[in-house]
Amino acid sequence: MNKQLIADLAPFIENYDKTKQPLGQVFRQNNTITITEKELFIEAFKAWKAYQASADGLELNLLISESNLLGIQQKLKSIFDNKVFDSLKKLLDITGLDAGSFSIGLNIEAELVFGFTATIGLAIGVGINKGVSSSEFISVELTEGIDEGVLLGVHFGLWSNAPADLGGFSLATEVELGFASEIATKIVYAKRGSNKTLGVTAEIGAREENGVNEQESYTIVLDSQYLEGFSRTYQPVKNNLLIIESIKCIHPKNDGGGNENEIYFTFKADETITPYRYPTYDYMSVKEGYTWNCGRSIWFDNTIEIKLYDDDGNGLNGSDEITKNPIKINISDFVSINSSKIYIIDYKDGLDHIEYEITTTLIASNVNHK
Repeated sequence: MNKQLIADLAPFIENYDKTKQPLGQVFRQNNTITITEKELFIEAFKAWKAYQASADGLELNLLISESNLLGIQQKLKSIFDNKVFDSLKKLLDITGLDAGSFSIGLNIEAELVFGFTATIGLAIGVGINKGVSSSEFISVELTEGIDEGVLLGVHFGLWSNAPADLGGFSLATEVELGFASEIATKIVYAKRGSNKTLGVTAEIGAREENGVNEQESYTIVLDSQYLEGFSRTYQPVKNNLLIIESIKCIHPKNDGGGNENEIYFTFKADETITPYRYPTYDYMSVKEGYTWNCGRSIWFDNTIEIKLYDDDGNGLNGSDEITKNPIKINISDFVSINSSKIYIIDYKDGLDHIEYEITTTLIASNVNHK
């Protein structure tokens, strides 16, 4: 895997385990699959093998070998238009499926963090959602015993939720559902210890002899993540990549609630209008002398605007801004890749002395992402 795909997947990996459950969940009625659903998965794998031998499949394999994330996503958008999936689509038209969406996902190893894989996928509506919605998604999975290589396999899934509602945490448990030995089937639950089933998946691909039997994952739905109440996490790739290494509290802001600030920050890159928040749904409690090693990466071309807040429990509109004036970061602030710069917040507000240090490092520049 080349460094570009690692960089492209970095924002998804770093947001693993940092957001809430999906906004709305619909659950399956049972923890197994019907004969019709089994036939559907078998047909899906048959179509996939035919697709791999087609011109479109060869083009997709080339994009994977080039670690071209944007190209892979574009190719997946039209994958079900290939005629090899016609029989599968007819099966999906059958009424009575215990599902609201059907997905295909390419499982790719992400070497940035040991034990993580990423699934790049497409979900289409079935049942009452047929023809109504579709969505692209990226899932990050915490996995034990993954194989070396770029493409680890392909999986298909039947989900109770509509395509736009597939985002959030889930826990998949491997079960025996009567498929061939090279096909791994999993029941996907809303959370650990829950009997509420979100879906069922079947996967084929390279696996260890003693494969995983349980897997946590976090899914970001790319084209519906800006719904009200769901903060932005995915940031498109730009020319430069910067890390907010740490934020040190030297003197906290006096908010009347003790000697700690519950901090989070927002950032906007270049001409971005709507800010990103970090942590996405939470904050970090800091007091005098404490350093928060936040490690948030930010893609940008020329400039970044940072605002630091003290959370008062009422969301962004009710929080107190600590920065007073936004911090402006320019690409010209850095002499080279891996160079760092500290930005200072230091001012007095009446008897209150507020002082913070934000340490940043430029880790990539002039990235080829076209």
